[in-house]
Amino acid sequence: MGSKDVKGNAPAATIDPRLVHRVGRGDAPADETGAGAGAETGGSRGPEGGAAGSATAEVLVRLRNQGGDDEATLAALAELGMIVRAMVPGPNTVVSGVIPLRSLAAVEQLASIRRVEASRPLNQELDLCVPEVNAHVPHSGSPAIRGARSIIGVIDTGIDFRHPHFINPDGTSRILLLWDQGAEAVPDSAVYYGREYTREQINAALCGAAPATDCLPTDPDGHGTHVCGIAASGGRAWPTHLGLAPDSDLIVVALSRADSLTPSWSVRAFEAFDYVVKNAAGRPLAINFSQGMNGGGHCGETVLETGLDNLARLPNVAIIKSAGNERQRRIHAGGTLLSGETREVRMEVREGNERDDLLEVWFADEDEISVELRAPGGAASWLVARGDKGVFDTPAGNVVRIEVEADSEQTGDTVATIIISRGAAAYIQPGLWTLVLRAGAVRSGRFDAWIERSLRPGGEQMRFTEACHDPTRTISIPGTARNVITVGAYVAGVAASEVALYDRSGLGPTRYGQCKPELVAPGEVDAARSGTQSTVVRHGTSMAAAVVTGAAALVMSQRDGLTCAQLKQILVRSARAAGPSEGVPDNAWGHGILDVQAALEVAARARFPKITDVRVEGATIYWQTDIASTGAVRLLPNRRQLVLGKSPHSFKDPSTSRSHRVTVEGLPAGVYFFQVEAVSEDGFTSEDDNGGECYQISLARRPTERAERLTTFENAAPAETARGDGRLLEEQAL
Repeated sequence: MGSKDVKGNAPAATIDPRLVHRVGRGDAPADETGAGAGAETGGSRGPEGGAAGSATAEVLVRLRNQGGDDEATLAALAELGMIVRAMVPGPNTVVSGVIPLRSLAAVEQLASIRRVEASRPLNQELDLCVPEVNAHVPHSGSPAIRGARSIIGVIDTGIDFRHPHFINPDGTSRILLLWDQGAEAVPDSAVYYGREYTREQINAALCGAAPATDCLPTDPDGHGTHVCGIAASGGRAWPTHLGLAPDSDLIVVALSRADSLTPSWSVRAFEAFDYVVKNAAGRPLAINFSQGMNGGGHCGETVLETGLDNLARLPNVAIIKSAGNERQRRIHAGGTLLSGETREVRMEVREGNERDDLLEVWFADEDEISVELRAPGGAASWLVARGDKGVFDTPAGNVVRIEVEADSEQTGDTVATIIISRGAAAYIQPGLWTLVLRAGAVRSGRFDAWIERSLRPGGEQMRFTEACHDPTRTISIPGTARNVITVGAYVAGVAASEVALYDRSGLGPTRYGQCKPELVAPGEVDAARSGTQSTVVRHGTSMAAAVVTGAAALVMSQRDGLTCAQLKQILVRSARAAGPSEGVPDNAWGHGILDVQAALEVAARARFPKITDVRVEGATIYWQTDIASTGAVRLLPNRRQLVLGKSPHSFKDPSTSRSHRVTVEGLPAGVYFFQVEAVSEDGFTSEDDNGGECYQISLARRPTERAERLTTFENAAPAETARGDGRLLEEQAL
């Protein structure tokens, strides 16, 4: 291939290569690509665009840990022309909005910004359900448990508000708020774009007091209506088709979509989550999200997942995500390289592929791996090493952009982003494309590659060959977020013992080895059909996630103040092993099959230890718990990896007590970040990570320790000291 541009020694990037690609192509119209911000795979213009020089992009921005400096950062972004639409505070505050593309270079120079992420495409993941998961028992109990007090949030394609399953016996709607992001905006709106409908407006439309144009059905696709029916149907039209939480209220967001082939967008999904949480106003809230994407490192590091993890830390907020239906799509390849090895990974491109194909390859910073791409016929790009980037022309007229970014998202890992565009040609060249990985010195050698989704009904989805693909690690993002509850799907037979995993249900683990999905639920459900008063059977992990969302609403209605992490423990502790799930936990069935009645029983008795008074004295860490428990401390020199769940150093306090201590021994000198864990006598776990900031300990060098051992800990924090209470004296720039 011919080289247009090759650059080395690039600074630590804060700009998503998808945005760089969009700027580099001269701001091609949004509907030309599936890779850049504002791109759509359905051939329709995305939510942003404009002429060169005035073009904007919807973005998610992750800030550094700056505490009270967030407002100064927002002011700096405003000066550069960014319109901020939503903000979720946390250990890594996340904001969303629209920014001029011409301002990206200036944003990259802001020390308070960690990452600017392009809006990415998200796609859907699509009578016996209630008894199958034992929800009929609490429904018919005395008193009945049907989800009163709780709210179910659904972020999907919308809802048919006229369907009787979402109408109370008195004729009023169970929908508190409906935000149609794709509707025409009205003056003095409470939302930045689209249109918000209140319960009063919906009720007026239901009784005919308002023109139909004031509140139109917003779900011609029907996916969102079906999900709402599974989680919350009141069974008014079909009493046998009751949802899991039939007395719950609903807040629904219809994500921006042009048609059933057009993806929604991650920025607008983030803003939808922020909208639902704020409007729930502290009531028990279970949010269903059955959309997903493949691009990302699959360890919870994306800016979208950071924002969701921040929200999931709040009491009375649970986020439930489908595992995705990617297992058979051939979107993942992985393996282990030896030092000096060259590995070829092949991908198939079909005829007529007009839209960009995007591939990400992830591996550890400690491994020396370079990347090359060969077009059909053997024409090859230059070899691109860590810190380099290049743009290459193929003999067929296609354009290949490769960027290899070290310490991506501050994970201590490298990502190579490869974007293939048709360039001057009518299509991307069909045939076998080859990803070439050349290893130098490696310590881990593990690599993982994912292909982002593209238009599938038209056959434009690039995929790995049958020989090269690996069906594991196919959970769709943001399902790899650490605090989110991820749900796989199974199909039940006639007999109770006849269950089989849904053949497309995404498999774990995450790239850091976390078990995903957490559990499974029925993935073939008959529920509300949009535009009718009847029902329809749909298949997929979307349906399974909706089942668990309804179950979460039931549990949270009975146990106030639960966090998502606590609810997750209740659901997995009560899950039942059946058939193939006997060997759980694993990365297909998780911890087993949802059991709603058992979950309610576990929730009634669960006691989660409260951790207090964490302090550091030398190499010893002390803490207190309100009930007798055992404990442990987990440490890593990289705070971000620790928060994301990468395997840490662990030191245990096995004694059952309320006063705890561990002494950290055997580690090289340096500054470490740590979390404290407490486990009650009946096995319920609490974690204190100082609100996501993590605590800090400085280990002194031992007299016999050789100084060169420190070089193996290149991600260690600067030489800071820890305060006596174990909190940060000076924040590491993460």
